[in-house]
Amino acid sequence: MAERGMLIDASVRFLRTNPELLAYAHSAAQSTGRSIDELLRDAVSRVRTELEQPAARRAAR
Repeated sequence: MAERGMLIDASVRFLRTNPELLAYAHSAAQSTGRSIDELLRDAVSRVRTELEQPAARRAAR
């Protein structure tokens, strides 16, 4: 489980290098009351889930 946590942290650090995404997250954080990192972690989680579903279907064949 610790490896997965480190991967999420690296992903969030990577997302923080995109100034447009960071500006959007900053704006969304103000309007939602959530932290920027929380929003970025949520985005990473949603993308990862979307990518894992097709891989799981391929593996089940």
